[in-house]
Amino acid sequence: MLQFVLLLTHRYHPIQTWASEESLQKLRAQNTARGALWSNLHSSRNHEHRNSDQVLNNGLLQAIRQHRTADLSLPSSFDMDRLNEPDRPSLDDLLPLFIELTAARTCLNDEWQPTSDWFDLAGQFMLQSVIDQYVINGRCQTERFVAIFAFGSPGMEGDSQVAETVALQRLFCKDGSQSEELPEWTALRHRYIKEVSFLLQTPRQT
Repeated sequence: MLQFVLLLTHRYHPIQTWASEESLQKLRAQNTARGALWSNLHSSRNHEHRNSDQVLNNGLLQAIRQHRTADLSLPSSFDMDRLNEPDRPSLDDLLPLFIELTAARTCLNDEWQPTSDWFDLAGQFMLQSVIDQYVINGRCQTERFVAIFAFGSPGMEGDSQVAETVALQRLFCKDGSQSEELPEWTALRHRYIKEVSFLLQTPRQT
């Protein structure tokens, strides 16, 4: 919890980010591996990501960055290009930590389970992670897009590699079954993937 809060609240700090390049590389490698596994197991869904690698022109990128600066009340002196620094976390770096915190919560003795509001919050986190990539880089590479949304049923039960790689995804499956995803989550994830396409097609006012 402390790690997540520190990283999230210091993403735009001018000096201290509480992260190292090495730790972030480890997180990114895990995310990439999950995305690759998801892509292989769910190839029929890959059409959802075909428009995810759109590159924004410089004018639109600057407009988006200005909106982000204003929305977060950042000082005008803050340089958005600093978000590319190797020890500065992006939202998709923090997404697995958010999921992990919830997974730990379900292990407590009160038998708490994710609610509809939590599923919606997770979907919003994924959407904002994609938007964050556009703010930082002007694009969201397809493999990164897939990794961001790669939470759900990992495939057939009994596959030790799958179970080890995507153990946290049990949150999104029926009764802890790895082979049957909750329909509520499937529909919600699809909705937020479509929302990305809608946002990219909607002109922004500066």
